[in-house]
Amino acid sequence: MGKPVEYGSHERNKIGRHIHGGLVPGREISMIGFEECDEDVQVFSRHGITCFCLDTSAIASTAVELLLGRMNQPGKSSGARLESLDLHFIERTSVCTVKRRCE
Repeated sequence: MGKPVEYGSHERNKIGRHIHGGLVPGREISMIGFEECDEDVQVFSRHGITCFCLDTSAIASTAVELLLGRMNQPGKSSGARLESLDLHFIERTSVCTVKRRCE
């Protein structure tokens, strides 16, 4: 397995080729990632990486609301909980059309 790519490294201009051993995202393979912070947005946009964008502000706000709710009702067990938040899809150039190979 290759070493992980660090966004601040000199390799960032070759991110697609570095990660995929010479394959070109959007032509030979499809690559989809998750944007979680401003640095991801800059790198993914610069390299044309298609992604799902997490709304970290909504995640943080929901976590704080849930925590405050538990603090306001000490001793009450709320059990497991499932929260659903929006996820945005941003299509860029790193996705290719699937071609069937006849054997």
